[in-house]
Amino acid sequence: MKLLALSLLFLAVAANAGNWSDPASWPGGVPGIGENVTIPAGQVITLDVSPPPLGSLDVMGTLTFADQDLRLEVARIMIHTGGTLEVGTATQPFTANAVIELTEPDLGSGAMGNRVLGVMGGGSLSLHGASAAKTSWTQLAADVNPGDTELTLATAPGWSIGEEIVIAASGFHAEESEKLSITAIDGNTVSVTPALAYPHLGHVKTIVGRDLDVRAEVGLLTRNVRIQAPESSEADHFGFHAMFMPHSQVQISGVEMTRGGQLRKQGRYPAHWHGPSDPGLDASGSYIRDTSIHNSFQRGVVTHEVNNVLVSDNVVYDVWGHAYVPSETGTEVGNAYLRNLAVLYKRRPNEDFSFPRDDHTESDQAEHRPSGFWMRSYHNIIEDNHAAGGAQGIGFFFDSQVIGHRDQQFIVYNETPNIFRGNVAHSHYRVLPGGGIPTYGPKTRTSGLMVTHYAGLGKNVVFEQFTAYKNSLAGAWLENRNHTFRDSIIADSSMAIFNHQSNIENIVAIQQTDNLIGGENQIIGNRRHLGGGMHFQGGRRGGDNPRVDNVTFVGFAPGAFTMWKDVLDTSPYLRASNITLIDTPGFWYMGREGVDLEDSLMIDVDGTVSGTGQLTYIGGRNIATDATFMAEYNAYMSVRATSNDLFRDSFETPN
Repeated sequence: MKLLALSLLFLAVAANAGNWSDPASWPGGVPGIGENVTIPAGQVITLDVSPPPLGSLDVMGTLTFADQDLRLEVARIMIHTGGTLEVGTATQPFTANAVIELTEPDLGSGAMGNRVLGVMGGGSLSLHGASAAKTSWTQLAADVNPGDTELTLATAPGWSIGEEIVIAASGFHAEESEKLSITAIDGNTVSVTPALAYPHLGHVKTIVGRDLDVRAEVGLLTRNVRIQAPESSEADHFGFHAMFMPHSQVQISGVEMTRGGQLRKQGRYPAHWHGPSDPGLDASGSYIRDTSIHNSFQRGVVTHEVNNVLVSDNVVYDVWGHAYVPSETGTEVGNAYLRNLAVLYKRRPNEDFSFPRDDHTESDQAEHRPSGFWMRSYHNIIEDNHAAGGAQGIGFFFDSQVIGHRDQQFIVYNETPNIFRGNVAHSHYRVLPGGGIPTYGPKTRTSGLMVTHYAGLGKNVVFEQFTAYKNSLAGAWLENRNHTFRDSIIADSSMAIFNHQSNIENIVAIQQTDNLIGGENQIIGNRRHLGGGMHFQGGRRGGDNPRVDNVTFVGFAPGAFTMWKDVLDTSPYLRASNITLIDTPGFWYMGREGVDLEDSLMIDVDGTVSGTGQLTYIGGRNIATDATFMAEYNAYMSVRATSNDLFRDSFETPN
């Protein structure tokens, strides 16, 4: 294999632009098959032909693609300090078709790994396909059924015949998403092949005056600039990976990434900002938008210890592990994830985890709970995204925080507000061996939104305008305190909300709508286990006692509220007011064998839970001398004139 001499290449290119095909650009001859290529600093080469398969490509100067159909097959690409790889720009996007295929075998060597598109600090990557002007994803405007070959979309997408699209599942099962090819387009009507195998909804339901948007998402996969690994990676799951180091400038738009990510290898993802060497790094100006990532062997987009990256209007489909990772370590702030779509994110077998714990049954980065959006910081912008189907997964997962030695981030972290608004999660389901679905435990999954006890340092975090449906466990699972969940609608889950100590405001919760795709919703367990509209667990006497206000529960059994005491806390108080019950009992108090769980107390501020119409205390033990035991609710009730009455025994007067 011939190695191009850096000095000769510098002399050949001089200070002028030169074409790849021009022998004058290469004193040793135009690069041939298998050769290692270097573009030296200060030199500009224009790729105007599709070269034979190459060895490594190191860019210290500039490599730019001529706007014509091109294919670059190369073992690896490294863009070094001062180097630029350019396939179109933001102002002049690439209009032809370009394919970059990374082919290096798994050699197990090098800090950046193999089969890599790497951008070092001070390097620049500009990938701008003209297909960014096309609609990235939309939703159905009419229902479709098995056998149909025509989709009516909410918008005219500007797509083309021959392009591939994906339609998300409408029922519980994420695997009912479907990849299709476009055969004809007429405005917002798209004809596809093959015929649909599953039903998909395309209408908005109105329930008790609130809109529930269950229109299936439809995303574009085909883009005119494409990065991929060879077809052989389908067998060994060793795809390409792209790693963007601190102080690099990376701008990606209108690109298709397929067969990316690498099995069992940490840090090897299709689009990966990687900044641990410079925590708190401001990556403003870098972005990935209007791009598709599909058939990925590990994850989609990851922003790791960098701040202020823009991730918008992308489609991630059919990936192993998390589709998007806004915050991997917990220090990340200001990354904006806007209007992204995630469809079909899947769980790896335990032996294939990249971050296994000692017993390999779980993963330090929650690979056992794959999520549309997995993160360890509240302080990023997560807005108008759709998590549309995870096999054994979670829609939006705020997981445990890891700060470690990075104390310099605390001030920035705590001063940066959180934005979680307008997001949608549906089609998360898991069947346990022998039937049934999971209840509480470290492997709990299949909720639309999950916030663990240990997620972040933020106070007064707000989750708002959230839509969740067809999530087999819960619409929202909230374990942390001092949070507010509001202005949202939840349907078709075993329970709408699992709540430790969050404030709940202005919610509509529906046990079962007429969406029976994938079967009816399963009620978890019975009256001695999880279930109901809101399962309340937690709180501390004298503080952090949550409020529930203006919530409508429709059709829940065993009741709107099921309550127990968190075994780690003292007696919790829950204040409820303005509760509307439709075909739903008010409450049920639960215990667990061998554990005293009878100290939970609800303060029914206006009597809308109990039906008394006035202040009522409801508890799992005899809470006052005039309390009445209600067998149908397994609870004691005491109607009080004011909230200043004393309680018996260990109960204190709530504020």
